[in-house]
Amino acid sequence: MLRAAVRKEVLLLARDPGALAALFLMPLVMIAFLGFAYAGTGSAGQPPPETPRAAAMQLGIGGFEVAVPATSVLFAFFLAVTVGISFVEERESGTWRRLLATPVSPRLLLVAKLVPWYLVGILQMALLFGVGALVFGIKLRGSLGALAALTAVVVYCAVALGLLVASFGGSTKQVGTVVAVAVLVMGMLGGGMVPRVIMPRAMRTMGLFVPQGWAIDGYQALLETASTTVATLAAPIMVIAGFGTAFGALGLWRFRQR
Repeated sequence: MLRAAVRKEVLLLARDPGALAALFLMPLVMIAFLGFAYAGTGSAGQPPPETPRAAAMQLGIGGFEVAVPATSVLFAFFLAVTVGISFVEERESGTWRRLLATPVSPRLLLVAKLVPWYLVGILQMALLFGVGALVFGIKLRGSLGALAALTAVVVYCAVALGLLVASFGGSTKQVGTVVAVAVLVMGMLGGGMVPRVIMPRAMRTMGLFVPQGWAIDGYQALLETASTTVATLAAPIMVIAGFGTAFGALGLWRFRQR
């Protein structure tokens, strides 16, 4: 069943150029734009104070090493919008009701629905970081295992947020606008648009109330410090996993109520 669900969701995604652009093309364009912008300098050859380029120099890394993790995390959570819309479309077409009428348990149906999107999220992050390394020259100084563990919980959190979004129902237009704005605001607070190191202290603190802030800090540590391992990233990994578990538990509870 899981294999059939994966095939179905992949085919649906492949037929949706808008979703493909949002998940893969747009983040690549944004990485290129921000990376070159962060690499710019002031007229005297030095970056003006309190700019993303100054942040990159302060961290001892290049502009793309700021842009790639920030943009990847920002767009990873837009997966929640795609997951929510997918559920809404199945409800509106009656497909979800027909699936619930089968002898398969509702919980297994949810797993079969979410697993393909989790794999899409992993592919998205692998592509963005792979292009970052091969095309834009970013270097992973920390552990590859830590990168994999952090990415696994980031995508888990994004998909769990999508489950929570789906549990509220609504129309595709509502999910595509209201939820997209909410995810964008969360991403901005977490440092997806402006590096956290140049944010005011209050803004940096607010960024820790959303999973994106912890995720970007974790990726930044992997690109800055050679000694970064799964153990040193235990705090962000556990916090992001906690966010994801809370999102998923609330989403499951709401599905049961409906």
